[in-house]
Amino acid sequence: MENKIRALTTNRRWPRIFKHATGRLGHLWYISQIVTATFIALRMQRDNNFDILRFLAASLVLFSHCYPLTGHEAAEPIAALTGIDSGGGLAVAIFFVISGYLITGSCKNSNGVADYAIKRVLRLFPGLAVCVALTVLVLGAFLTTLHMWAYLHHPLTRAYLSNIWLFIRYTLPGVFESNAYPGAVNGSLWTLPVEVLMYVIVLALGIVRALNTRVMVIFVGACWLFYFRGIPAFGLQSAVWHNNFPVAESAKLACLFFGGALLYLHGLSKLNRVDLVMLAVFAIVAVRGTDAQHAAYIMLAPLIVITLAFASLGRVAQFGKHGDISYGIYIYAFPVQQTMVHFLGNDISPLALFCASLPVTCLLSALSWRFVEKPALGLKKHRAVLALERRLSHLIPVATLPANKPARN
Repeated sequence: MENKIRALTTNRRWPRIFKHATGRLGHLWYISQIVTATFIALRMQRDNNFDILRFLAASLVLFSHCYPLTGHEAAEPIAALTGIDSGGGLAVAIFFVISGYLITGSCKNSNGVADYAIKRVLRLFPGLAVCVALTVLVLGAFLTTLHMWAYLHHPLTRAYLSNIWLFIRYTLPGVFESNAYPGAVNGSLWTLPVEVLMYVIVLALGIVRALNTRVMVIFVGACWLFYFRGIPAFGLQSAVWHNNFPVAESAKLACLFFGGALLYLHGLSKLNRVDLVMLAVFAIVAVRGTDAQHAAYIMLAPLIVITLAFASLGRVAQFGKHGDISYGIYIYAFPVQQTMVHFLGNDISPLALFCASLPVTCLLSALSWRFVEKPALGLKKHRAVLALERRLSHLIPVATLPANKPARN
């Protein structure tokens, strides 16, 4: 990899090429060629670090939540250390960048709309459905302060089941009402509807043959403008759309998700100088007068995360060979932590809560992967699912997505 980068940056044509580029555009173009060479070299490697990054991100969410769940939100160390975001915020940013990169690749390499949609459904919903069912029927039923009949027939109990369909509800009647962070049963679920919305947007771009570098540059630029300019201008910092999508946070995650998507497409068809000029203009207009540190975080996080994902880290790349438990950690951690606080008391320290809840969460996540998520993914090749895919292909007017040669990763 180092030889490839060195060969590019020492090419004899560089002085002549760079001489014709002027000002900041020349610097941007020069940097883009180095980034391009790095990605080409990295993507030639078969191994990647997505599994370990997702595991670390999920564990970081758990760690960060230990502070508000014990009444010490102001002491959360990642926010104090970085001055940019909490540990949970950074972790969700990593998740969305990786998701944008991989989901775009999935869409480009799917056999059609039905194929893409079925893969997304099988990855997301079975694990979530079992988690929600266990939360209601086991955890909630045993911990509620209500009588069983009253609990099972309570409107909040029925409403909580709608989490399976991504209509997010956080409370169960009589559950965790005396905790330091009262009422909330699973506060991590709010990101799932936002992520599914991103999946739908990627699919829509694929259907209209717009899932390419130039369109994604415009899309990313539009996300920057809306997040940095539109939200303050229209006072949308606290707005929530359809009770499910916090507008400001959703816009931030869109910047990260589609930043990851742009990097995937950049690996297929390099950004040219026009694309770079467009990105530069979007960036200058979007961040003028805003917090430069925060802007750099939003705009550069995709590049940092994807570079780490393809860095040569030896055996670390084999971390997920026995399964991916990161999704399970993400959806089970919050109720496990709240249960620990319920039994161990509100005076438990954040670090003690982390040490107590991480092994239990990992165990539940491993069981979820082994008995729910992995078998669900195996259904993709089941005859009934294949038959459903064929039927959906006939029902959906645009059944195929643009052909693409899979990128090696």
